[in-house]
Amino acid sequence: MRTRLEKGAYPESLTVDSIHHGLNLGWSVFEGHRPFLTVLNDVTNAHKHSFIQSELNIVGADEPCVAALTLTRNRLAAQPSFYNVALADVAARFSGFMTDGLTSLRQVAKRLRVSGAT
Repeated sequence: MRTRLEKGAYPESLTVDSIHHGLNLGWSVFEGHRPFLTVLNDVTNAHKHSFIQSELNIVGADEPCVAALTLTRNRLAAQPSFYNVALADVAARFSGFMTDGLTSLRQVAKRLRVSGAT
């Protein structure tokens, strides 16, 4: 929406097309949730791309969890990382991120209305 507010026109493409790209922009809505979004990015990339991922699905002692074994850029020389993330934690943290994101969108929408850039 920055392009719309500053130039009066909608952008021709999306600035953010992945968690990774969003984290590199330094936007406060992402920065406030950086630890969670970094883990989410690593775990989802492991499940999408990693050739060492063995379709691990672990039920934790107390709750359902998602597990992932990652190698940075799928390089065997990279140090492997293991994640075991409680699904309840993912849901709670994602809800917090979405709440902040929707608040940010409402603020931008208000600025668009005030500036007359509709």
